[in-house]
Amino acid sequence: MDWSDPGTDIRTPLFNPRLDHWEDHFAWDDFYTHIIGLTPKARATIDLLKMNRPGLVNLRSALLAYGAHPDKGAEK
Repeated sequence: MDWSDPGTDIRTPLFNPRLDHWEDHFAWDDFYTHIIGLTPKARATIDLLKMNRPGLVNLRSALLAYGAHPDKGAEK
């Protein structure tokens, strides 16, 4: 499935977790609450799935406060 990269408006395939590596396409912001798209594929996926919608950002903040953020363990 293709979707438009919101940064360039060019159609691109979406991120495929079976073929693509997360760290090649995504990163966390400094607060570990927003997912940043490093590639057109990632930006299109973030846009389509609304991966930074307010509810998810709030959930990530709460998980971080409890020391249970999904990515926090990978940092240590």
